[in-house]
Order: sequence, then structure tokens, then C-alpha cells
Amino acid sequence: MAKSSDLKETEHLILRMPAQVTSADADLWGRIKPGALVNLLIQAAIRSADQLGFGFDRLRQQNLFWVLSRLTIKIDQIARWPQLLIVETWPKDIDRLYYLRDFFIFDEEGHQMVAATSAWLAINAERKRPSRVDNTGDLAFTRLRDKQAIRALPEKLPALGDTKLLYGYLPLYTDFDVNGHVTATRYVDLMCNALPVEFWSENYPSGLAINYLRETLPGTLLDIRQDRANPNHFAGHHSPSGETSFLGKLQF
Repeated sequence: MAKSSDLKETEHLILRMPAQVTSADADLWGRIKPGALVNLLIQAAIRSADQLGFGFDRLRQQNLFWVLSRLTIKIDQIARWPQLLIVETWPKDIDRLYYLRDFFIFDEEGHQMVAATSAWLAINAERKRPSRVDNTGDLAFTRLRDKQAIRALPEKLPALGDTKLLYGYLPLYTDFDVNGHVTATRYVDLMCNALPVEFWSENYPSGLAINYLRETLPGTLLDIRQDRANPNHFAGHHSPSGETSFLGKLQF
């Protein structure tokens, strides 16, 4: 059992961010869209990293930038508009070149609604290869390794087997982020849009997993594909190269 002194020493590593489900976040039935849910987690991660001294501005000094690589989410309760939430996040551990970060989302009464775990890479801006963050300032990436929202590592998804092409998508202005590539939440939207609106009227995921494999730059067409044997597994492929941009899974 952790000592109270240990808890006090690590309490500053845990961010608790108030948030509200807005009408723009909600789907036709007032539920938070999965992409909007992912955005809450990403915004909390950005704020946490900034406060702890290893945010985007600090990494830029090392010629690095953060990229979300893997994300696994378990949904116990569905957040709805205009619900008030608390997003909790903390840096958990380092696994090889992956920087692990976990999350909880609670309602106003403190009931757990969502648990998530993620893996991030620090990418060298010139070589576009993963690198290690300069840790000389005791960035405390590992001090909370025993505090786990999900015990398993973020899921590494397998490549799809026999697939069918659902639709092609050419990313446009609103799809891109400050790093110049399609933003992480948009891939979740593309995966969700692979299923018809009628399906969503009676279904909502109990969880999702997504792996980001290659950046998608302006002018690159994405082919959204579905696994024939596992219809809740999806992938985005650059066209015409066929390179896999993302792998995703929705659980119902």
C-alpha cells in the first residue's frame, strides 16, 4: 500500500481537467461522438505534458514532437450532452521508445465512466524517427507505473485479412493539425463513418482501439477498408501506394 508521503510526492503528476460535452461533441442521440471522446483525452494529455515540463514547446527545443501511436479505451458509461466531466491523466511508464499515459473520465459525482491507456512517441523532426526525450530534468515518466487505468499495454492491432473497400477519402483543410498531418481524432471519425447511421441509432461502442502507423499529408487519398471476417476492424490505406495509415477496432 502506498504511503501518504509517496502519494503527496506524486500527486502533482496527476492532472484533473474539468470538461463539458458540448452540442458539437454530441451525435444525433446526444451521446458523445467517439472522436470527441478521444479529443478530450488528447487535450488532457497535452495540458498535462505542458504542466510537467515536457509539452510540445519544450520538446521543440530538442527538435522533437509528440505523436500518439496507440490508444485503447474502455467505456463503462456513455457521456452525453451537456454533461460535466472530469478527465484525469498521468504519465505512467516507458516501454522501449513508447511513453505510456493512462486516463480516467469521471462524472460530476465521481463515478468512473471511461478508462484508457495510450502510447506516445517522441519523433525527431528532421529524421522523422522515434527518439528518447532528454530526461535530465527528472520528468517523472515512470514514478506512477503502479497507478494503472488499464493494466495491459495499449493494444497492438493485427493487419487486416481479406478486406473490402468502403470508401475513399481525400483529407481537406479541417482534417489537419499543427504538425501538418491528419489529426488523430479524424481517423476515429473515419472509422465510425464506415458504419451506417441506422446502425448507430441502436449501438454505441463499449471500447475502441486504434494504432497510428503513418502520417497522412495533404493531397494523400485514404482508402477506408473493413475486414470481411471481423467487420468491426478497419484500416486506412494511402492510395495508390497501399501503405497503412491506421488500424482501428470498435467493440460493441
